Amino acid sequence: THHGDDIQTWGSSQSETEVNMRYNATCLEYHGFRVNLGKRKPPSPVQVVLGVEVDCATKATRPSPKFSVTFSRLLQRALDNPKSLNRRDFAILLGQNEWASFANYRFKAFTGSLSFYLTDEAYDEKTGVLLYPDHAATVLKTIKTILDARNWCPVPIFEPEGRPRPIYTDASEDSMAVLDPDRDQVFIKPSPNQHIGELEALAVKFALTNLKGEINIHCDNKGVVQSCYRGRSDND
Repeated sequence: THHGDDIQTWGSSQSETEVNMRYNATCLEYHGFRVNLGKRKPPSPVQVVLGVEVDCATKATRPSPKFSVTFSRLLQRALDNPKSLNRRDFAILLGQNEWASFANYRFKAFTGSLSFYLTDEAYDEKTGVLLYPDHAATVLKTIKTILDARNWCPVPIFEPEGRPRPIYTDASEDSMAVLDPDRDQVFIKPSPNQHIGELEALAVKFALTNLKGEINIHCDNKGVVQSCYRGRSDND
């Protein structure tokens, strides 16, 4: 590929890429743009575009080295003292994580967990202190592990629309979880002092409210299933 001011030109060979680059430049100049071909990067099977490292041969991506170092340092500072984290800290971390998800869709799995720490539920009402620093640290450690591994991520191919996506909900004594395996996403929300049956129902409600597209929810709590489907005894 060629890269010039956030424009990528593709080709099956170096010579074809060069021809395509000049053709694109000609088209831009025809429409009134000025193109300085002297500033373009030379053809290469791997390019960095907007913080994303692209391997054109394998059709895989990952966060660029510069972005990875910056985000990793930010995560480490947060992990050094997770009890002191506040909404602003999590907003920055969420923004960086969303950017990383452009290069590796697996980071999208942590959007729900990070977003929870932007809500009032995550902080003490009187003191404003973070209520779940251990859970937050676990999420951040997992993100940092994936980031530091710098593995290539194949561009995901989703199933065509029309097939319901399977969604799995569950709950423990102090949290609820929603798993979207087709999109490699998991949403975990700590919710102490609530009955596990209520948490199971809240997980189903979260899936129905927040997940886009046609979905098929799998819940192993028969009470919740029967409440939703008026007596159906199966789990789907």
